[in-house]
Amino acid sequence: MNIAELIDENVKKMPDKQALYFPTGGRVYSSLTYSELSARAEKVADGLFKMGVRVGTKVLLFVRPSLEFPVISYALFKIGAVAILIDPGMGRKNLFKSIANVEPEVLIAVGDVFLGRKLYPGVFKSVKTFIMINQGSFLKNTVAKYTNSDAHCFEKIEKSGVIGFKTEKVGEDQLAAIVFTSGGTGVPKGVEYSHGIYVHQVALLQSTYDLTPDDIDLPAFPLFALFSLAMGMSVVIPDMDPTKPALACPKRLIEHIERKGVTFAGGSPAIWERVGRHCVENNLTLPTLRALMMFGAPVAAKIHQDFSAVLTQGTTYTPYGATECLPVSTISGAELLAGGLADLTANGKGTCIGQPSAQTEVKIIAHTHHAIESIDDVKHLAAGEIGEIIVKGKQATRQYHKMQHKTDQAKIADGQSFWHRMGDLGYLDDKGRLWFCGRGVHSIDYKGETLYSVMCEAHFNSLPGVKRTALVNSGSALSPEPSIVIESSGRRFARKHIEGVIGKLQNTNIGSSIGALYLADSFPVDIRHNIKIDRKLLGERARKGMLTRIF
Repeated sequence: MNIAELIDENVKKMPDKQALYFPTGGRVYSSLTYSELSARAEKVADGLFKMGVRVGTKVLLFVRPSLEFPVISYALFKIGAVAILIDPGMGRKNLFKSIANVEPEVLIAVGDVFLGRKLYPGVFKSVKTFIMINQGSFLKNTVAKYTNSDAHCFEKIEKSGVIGFKTEKVGEDQLAAIVFTSGGTGVPKGVEYSHGIYVHQVALLQSTYDLTPDDIDLPAFPLFALFSLAMGMSVVIPDMDPTKPALACPKRLIEHIERKGVTFAGGSPAIWERVGRHCVENNLTLPTLRALMMFGAPVAAKIHQDFSAVLTQGTTYTPYGATECLPVSTISGAELLAGGLADLTANGKGTCIGQPSAQTEVKIIAHTHHAIESIDDVKHLAAGEIGEIIVKGKQATRQYHKMQHKTDQAKIADGQSFWHRMGDLGYLDDKGRLWFCGRGVHSIDYKGETLYSVMCEAHFNSLPGVKRTALVNSGSALSPEPSIVIESSGRRFARKHIEGVIGKLQNTNIGSSIGALYLADSFPVDIRHNIKIDRKLLGERARKGMLTRIF
């Protein structure tokens, strides 16, 4: 089934229902009903088809949050083309490598991108058709004047299209999109999403969070708007930069929730930490919001605690997964706080990430950095034993685009099926719940034992003056020195705070393994979620004497 057919069905069932809202200033919102969304998508699809876009055509999108993004995505799915989504904030080097790797045939982008084309023409050498979208870019005239652009105008393409374009019938294995990982722990990889995977994800998200067409979604990650439209929900697209979630304005997000009666929202913990704190400080509640989904990194208990008072008719959720497989498991803030699980996390037992999703198998195997050819070659671990997390389910993507070596490292054959290696370490408890202990690349083997980042850091994260901590290797690969780096909570990190951290270190079972304590003004974090700590870079800074050593 083509993923676009799910949206088509909603157009037939409720043509006059509001599908999309986008703020255009003050209290004003532009909007589209499902019939208007369909009409625009059909015109765009027809216009692109006339330009040669067909089933399998790879189309690279650099479009700002707007009504146009879901319209274009819907149109591409209807054609059967392949939408390519690359995070522009991943850095120029990684961005250019990703574009070169995927070899797009069509580029639909804002004017700013076309200046990059002029400066680095080799990056876009595979592109045969250039389409510029005017989203109020101040660079539009500059682009037209200085780039000698042969780009077509998106607005003209849509205007020339004809309503009535029929959704292409495709198989469930037909490629629908290539979504790149952020590259937080390595090279960004293009994850291949088939139409069948998208359809299964929609069903899984719908059943996991009891989502219905009565829900109103506020997705801080643009692609998630397509999932909500497939479920028949109304979607409020926030006016924020999705590449900089930590800079999202809490007041604006709260305004959207209140004005549109948002019932479901999701995004990076970096966003919702600020929103929760703002609500608590100003004694605000969000009674319409029944489910808040936070993903991308472990969520601090403090965020769940803040929202336990803010969400008077709902709760938080932390789904676990990755670009390659989402969701794997999920747990609510209510369960974490009421069941004493947050206390276990604070005492270094890892982070509970809940029961596996429906029709999803999770196993723990002995950790290795090498490729594993067959499931028959692995050592399965018992409940309570820490190892590598592997997953099997219909939501797991089969391969990376044109990166066979990376695919071989991440997949384990199991007959006609396969297991995906999450790259994370954890364990299953005696109730079948999954616990996260940290990324595999962040663990440190030292004197015959393994130190796990999340478990070690938890001992210090709740201490006065501490915002967060990071386990790093301040030595070398051959001669490791496990160390803890501290980021202060904004107040002056006084001597009493240092003494508190040292005292805690000496009273934990990891005390004898930690060689040093360092203080950092701020932590380097990932681009997509603005919350995953770059522990490798922190370790390099410690080795080079760029951090303040306090013990």
